[in-house]
Amino acid sequence: MAILYRDFSASRTAFYVAILLFSAIFSFSAHADDSLFVVRDVRVDVTSENSVAARDEAFVKAQVQAFEILKQRMVDERQAANMATPDPLAISAMIQDYEITDEKLSAVRYVGTYTFRFKPQAVSKFFSTTGVTYTDTSSKPLLILPFYQIGPKSLLWSDDNVWLTAWSSEELPQSLVPVEVPLGDLMDVADIGETNGLNYNPAGLTRILARYGAKEAALMLATPDGELASAQGDNDPVGGNLVVSVYRTDRAGPELVQDFIINAQANETRSELYSRAVKTAYGILQQDWKQKTSASAAQKNHVQVRIPVSGLQDWVRIRKNLDRMTGIEKIEVLSLTPSEVRLEFDFRGDEERLRQVLAQGGMRLGEAYQSPGMPPLYDLVPETGRGNDFLIRNEEPAAGEPAMEEEFGVRTF
Repeated sequence: MAILYRDFSASRTAFYVAILLFSAIFSFSAHADDSLFVVRDVRVDVTSENSVAARDEAFVKAQVQAFEILKQRMVDERQAANMATPDPLAISAMIQDYEITDEKLSAVRYVGTYTFRFKPQAVSKFFSTTGVTYTDTSSKPLLILPFYQIGPKSLLWSDDNVWLTAWSSEELPQSLVPVEVPLGDLMDVADIGETNGLNYNPAGLTRILARYGAKEAALMLATPDGELASAQGDNDPVGGNLVVSVYRTDRAGPELVQDFIINAQANETRSELYSRAVKTAYGILQQDWKQKTSASAAQKNHVQVRIPVSGLQDWVRIRKNLDRMTGIEKIEVLSLTPSEVRLEFDFRGDEERLRQVLAQGGMRLGEAYQSPGMPPLYDLVPETGRGNDFLIRNEEPAAGEPAMEEEFGVRTF
C-alpha cells in the first residue's frame, strides 16, 4: 500500500507541477489577435508637393481612417458620433502592424490601400479611459436564409429569388457579426427545402449550420408588394415597397423578432432597392449585437469559476480558449485537481455580457453559488447547445429619441 500511495502521490505531484507551469506560461501570454481589431481596405488618395510627401501624408490619413472605422464598429453609435478623433500619434500607438495591399504613385500623387491590425488591449484601454460604451467581442458567423414570399409561394433556391441574389452579391463590410450566405448546392437544398419557409426541418438546419461553420441562422423573409413584385429588370426604376421579417431559429421553431419596411425611392432600380434592404438588415444585426455585448470601464467585475477538466491537455485547451476571449483579464488559478480547476479573473461588463463572450468561445456559464462572506462562484462548462447570440430584445426609444427610419412592428422575445 505504501508503494502504491507513493506512486499515486508522485503522479498527482507531476500533474500539479505541469499544470502550474502551463498556468505560469499562460499568465504572461497576450490575448490572441481578433479579426474585430483588423481594419482592411483603407484607401487613401493624396496629392502633395512630391511623391514622398504625398506618401507620408497618406500613411497618417490612412491610420486616422482605420481608427474611425474601428470606432464605428465598436462604440455605441450615438457616442461615436460625438467622440473626438484622437491625435495621429495616439492612434499610431494602438496599431500593432500594417500592410500595404496596393499602391500607385506619380510625381506628386500617392494612392494606397492599407490593412491595419490594432492592439486589442490598447484599443480597449483607450475606449475605457474616454468613458464610452463599447464592445470588444465579435460574433461567430451567422447563416442567412433569405426566403422570398410571392403571394402564397415561398422561394429560397429558385433563380426567381432576387432576395437571395441580393444577399449573395452584396459586398458587406467587415463588422461585429460576420454573415454567411448559402450557395444553394445539392446538400443545401436537401437540408432546407425550396418552399419550406417557416416549416424547415430542425435537423436539416443543424446540418447546414455545421457545413458553413455558423453558430446560428437568421431567417430573412422578404415580401414585396404587388407593384414591386411585378418589376422585371434589375436596372429599371421601381415603385412599391419590401417588407422584411427577421426570424430567430435557435428555439423549437422560428420566432419573429422584427419587421422593417423599405420604400422605393425616386428613380431607384430594383437591384438598388434590394441592396439597400440587405444593408438595412445587416445593420440591424450589427446594432443588436453591439447592444448585447457593450460595456464600459465602470462595469469591471471580479469573477470566480470552477471548471471540470479531464486532465492536463483538457485544461491547456480551455486556458488557451479563455486567453482568446476579449474582456477577460488577469486570470489567476485559485486551486486545481486532476478533475477541477478554480479560477478568478476580471471582466468588463455585466453577467449577461460575460455569458455572451463565453458562448462565443464554446463555454457556458452556470448559475452562481453564493456562500456567506464569499464572492459568487460559477460553474463554467463546455457549451453543448445553440443559443441566441445575435438578436436581442429591441428596447423602446428613449424619450425624444426618434425610432429607426423605415422600421415598424418591432417585436420582442
